[in-house]
Amino acid sequence: PLPYYPVIGIFLSILAFISVFALPHSSFAYTPDDFVLKIDTTNLILTTGKLTSKSKETCGTCYVDIEKPWVQKTIEIFTTSSACWLSNTANSREALIFHELGHCLLGRFDHKSDTFIDGTAKSLMHPTNTDLYSPCVYAIDNDTSCNKIERRKYYIDELFDPNTSKPVWARNL
Repeated sequence: PLPYYPVIGIFLSILAFISVFALPHSSFAYTPDDFVLKIDTTNLILTTGKLTSKSKETCGTCYVDIEKPWVQKTIEIFTTSSACWLSNTANSREALIFHELGHCLLGRFDHKSDTFIDGTAKSLMHPTNTDLYSPCVYAIDNDTSCNKIERRKYYIDELFDPNTSKPVWARNL
């Protein structure tokens, strides 16, 4: 079997982001030029990195020149960190990648720290939480209230449209 390289998983998440999630959030009439939402992956560079003392608070970064975003966009994910990558679920890894793609490809350069009444982040663009739609890792006594997979659709919808309505699970808090 081939060894698993984190960059392959990241690349597949980017493909899913563009093909599965971006297209349903785009409306078009006759040609691809009519897309309302344009995702330009030209000059998008993907790299993995090691945490340094300078980056220890961050699990991923998007480097983009806001004045000239067409020149180059670089996403760096710190895949050697246990806290950022190695011990995280696939859903948390995906959320981290999608968060950085929100910065680099959707122009959501600012973080959104708003929370629902229970403290749950309102956006995937929250600066410190990418564990927003993970399954239970250790369900105790068959309690599955820790399972947040059903929240994934809301967070992806909100990533593409910050005006997405409050989800049902947040209304019931």
